[in-house]
Parts: sequence; structure tokens; C-alpha cells
Amino acid sequence: MTVPANSSIHPPLSEAGQKNFAPPSAGHLLYGVVLRPADLSWNGQQYTGPTPAEIHADSARNVPGVVAVVVRQNFIGVVASQPAQALHAKSQIHVQWRRPVANETPRDTPVPHNARSYQVQGEPKPANWAIAQFTGTSITVWCQTTQPNLLKEEIGTLLAIDPQQVCVVPNGLTESESYDAAVDAALLCTHTPQRAVKVMQPAQQAEQFRVTVSHDQDIL
Repeated sequence: MTVPANSSIHPPLSEAGQKNFAPPSAGHLLYGVVLRPADLSWNGQQYTGPTPAEIHADSARNVPGVVAVVVRQNFIGVVASQPAQALHAKSQIHVQWRRPVANETPRDTPVPHNARSYQVQGEPKPANWAIAQFTGTSITVWCQTTQPNLLKEEIGTLLAIDPQQVCVVPNGLTESESYDAAVDAALLCTHTPQRAVKVMQPAQQAEQFRVTVSHDQDIL
């Protein structure tokens, strides 16, 4: 049974960190998960990995406790009353991924003749989380971050709202950045106004990423 929304919500702050207030309690949270392809790739300018060609999500919408199934361009996520319900609904979403054609290059981002590809070794990531709450005009995000102002600008751009309407509240944990969880939670909570959404990311082993860069660019 879905817990009723808490009528008391925290107002957004003009600048992150001006006030240290606690996120909504567990009894007033919804939980979100995101579906991604098995492999991700980046060419130094934009995402170049698989994109969804077909999405079948009707079964996920019928899972008890599901509040929203969110499909926004390449972003696919689920919001539910409990984490297990969200995970079960995610397993019911069937996606046919479209892989880029070999050597396919977007017209607006030509690859220079001196570009080279590198295999980049990532670092293991500890478990982290983020909570986001949208009022209809403003959003508050609680997460692990040491760069709240940069995250604030990114979320404002992503949601097409004034960054001054975005409040990012660091939770005090600094062993990792919960950047991805914060962005996921921000996208999901816009489909559940007045209800906060928590995204939890388990610990991840070090991953390898393929990056294509031009030697004219000081990227690596």
C-alpha cells in the first residue's frame, strides 16, 4: 500500500549548503531504479553506446506498487513504493537496444583524422544514494557530492529550469560522488510531484570505458 504524501516539504534554497536540513524520512519516500544497456561508451564529446529502439513496459506498469514508468529519450526508469517493487518492475521492461553501426559518426561531431581510441580503466565505486523532490517549479537533491554548484547547474540544464530553483544538499559523505544517482533521482522525481524519490546504487567494480579523442584536445 502506498504511503500518503507528506504535505510538509522543504522549500528550495537559493544556494546549496546555506542550511543543513534532513531529507524526507523513509516513510515518505518512493524508490527509483534505472535501466541501462550492458555496455556504455563515450567518444570524448557525447554518448555513443546502444540506444533503445523498442521499449515494452506495459507489464512493468501493472506491477503492484509502481507509481511511474519513465521513458525520456534514452532514459528508462521506474518509481515504486518499495525498492523490491521497483526492481521487479524493472525486470519486466523489455528493451531492444540499437547498437551504433561500425564507424558510424554523427554528422554534427566529426571525428578528426588524428583521433585515437583509448581503453580507460575506471575506479571501483562504493555504494551511494541520492534523494530528489520536485515541487512543480523547484527541486531539492540530497546526495554525496563535493561539487554541489556544478551538479546544480547540470540538473538545471537537464530539467530546463533555472539553476536557482535547484538546491543540492551534500549529505556529508565524501568517499565517492553520487552524481549518477542524483541525476537519476532528479529525472524520476519530476514524474512524482511532491513525492521524494530515492535512488540507491550498489558498490561497483572498476569498469573499462572506450574513449575516442583528438590529440588536438587536452582531454586525457
